[in-house]
Amino acid sequence: SVRLYVTDMGIKIYKSSDGLKFTEETGSPPPGGADPTLIKLSDGTYRMYYKDRQGQLETICTATSPDGLTWTKESDTGISNTSGGRAWGVPDSIELPDGRIRLYWVDTPVGSPDPPNGYEVIKSAISSNGLIFTEESGYRTEGGYVDPYILVAEEGNWIGLFSLMLPHLEPMKM
Repeated sequence: SVRLYVTDMGIKIYKSSDGLKFTEETGSPPPGGADPTLIKLSDGTYRMYYKDRQGQLETICTATSPDGLTWTKESDTGISNTSGGRAWGVPDSIELPDGRIRLYWVDTPVGSPDPPNGYEVIKSAISSNGLIFTEESGYRTEGGYVDPYILVAEEGNWIGLFSLMLPHLEPMKM
């Protein structure tokens, strides 16, 4: 079966036996969360990384679940929207071959106007325990690539899938 975690005024959970028709499941995702990404832990449980708003600050938090349905908020990763830009979040998580976790997320660099006139970048951070992250220097992408999804193509090779934010276009005059 396939399970989807969808942002829709919080996080909703759907399941499908054929990957085509989905029905909503009753679960308890973290309240107020958005943009979930999951890692299956070595003990068979799951860890979710998701964007959350704590007061005026957006941050990436974690929650755990034994079954993918019942979630318990765990901690704040230390990654937050320090630029103040509206384009921020949409984390993706991967487990590296050495067991560390890398998070990717969208950000608007300090001093850049919000899109469509500014630009977005993908940043990353790494953790040895999956809870406390250290931001890596530089950007993974620039030029409006957003909403990262990273996967292993084969041992030692990775594929990154992204959306591309097009520059603001003036409406056609007729």
